[in-house]
Amino acid sequence: MITLTIRDEDAIRLDGFVTEEAQKMVDLAKLRLSAKAAYPKIEHAWFIGDLVNEANTAKVLSFLHEGIRFCELCKARGTYAKYTRDSKYHWKGQDNHDRPIHLRGIEFRKSSVRVRNQVSLGCCVDCWKSIQPAAQEVLGMMEAEIPEQITGEKPRFKRHRIMKCECGWEGIEDQMGPLPALLGGTYKGKCPSCEAENRFLNSNVIKGTGEYTIRPAHGN
Repeated sequence: MITLTIRDEDAIRLDGFVTEEAQKMVDLAKLRLSAKAAYPKIEHAWFIGDLVNEANTAKVLSFLHEGIRFCELCKARGTYAKYTRDSKYHWKGQDNHDRPIHLRGIEFRKSSVRVRNQVSLGCCVDCWKSIQPAAQEVLGMMEAEIPEQITGEKPRFKRHRIMKCECGWEGIEDQMGPLPALLGGTYKGKCPSCEAENRFLNSNVIKGTGEYTIRPAHGN
């Protein structure tokens, strides 16, 4: 398979003339260019478009610190500690590839699957500091679950997973009844209609639909 890289300026020329899947990439290009135009003095302002796109589609952003080997924005790379003495297999001052020095990075995509020392939607801390004021201004107005580390205030909205029971009930996970967890505390696992329960090691009768809804956060 051949992967083509196309500039955002060229991608927007295809607006309305491509498949539904390709149109998503065109729409992302439009967001990036809009962010660049709105904040011309910020070098990597286009990345705000990526964050807006993620908040629009996933309805939630993350903010997790992660050591990374490479920053997609500034193209900075991590280094390696140096050997402090000569030996049979290396000399003093040579890179010690067993001791990588990572960049301080941030992951913005919420996911249950992560690759160590990589981010799927993120950048190094220095790049984030440069775009944070503008990102805070834009993302703070969106109806999505945005962490306080981004906006400077507690999230105004919360993303809820939509669940469906075999009995036909459908609603948000927060509406389900609590069940005792194995290690203490509770989890949402009981159908509010038929009282069927999702129990550990049992086949779940109440399953996620793969869709989400946004509601005002409690206490705001």
